[in-house]
Amino acid sequence: MIHDPHVHLVAGPLYHSAPGSFALFSAVIGGTVVVMRRFDPEHALHLIQTHRVTSTFMAPALVKRIVDLPESVRARYDVSSMRSLVVGGGAVPDAGQGGGAPATSVRASTSSTDRPSSASTRSCGPRTF
Repeated sequence: MIHDPHVHLVAGPLYHSAPGSFALFSAVIGGTVVVMRRFDPEHALHLIQTHRVTSTFMAPALVKRIVDLPESVRARYDVSSMRSLVVGGGAVPDAGQGGGAPATSVRASTSSTDRPSSASTRSCGPRTF
């Protein structure tokens, strides 16, 4: 059903709505679904490289665990196949800045030139609260 190979990594429990929904959608469109038995940040990078993963959904804490790996560990893995990283389910911590974007169901990012000056620098639009 899709022309380019689509491989989705399930990093969270399938009984939660987002990981399960993204996995189901990937399967429905004819993609491959790779399921982690339990999350380990380096193993996630290994799976991305090995299976040429193109998308994943992760809670912010999981992304932070990958980012917090030493650069020498992260550099061992080729993650150039990734086209989409969806982060949601909690506040997204800023690397080295404290704080983070408020929790929403889906994250998207744009370049700073596309964003109105009143928008939060940590989200794709202005804060609504």
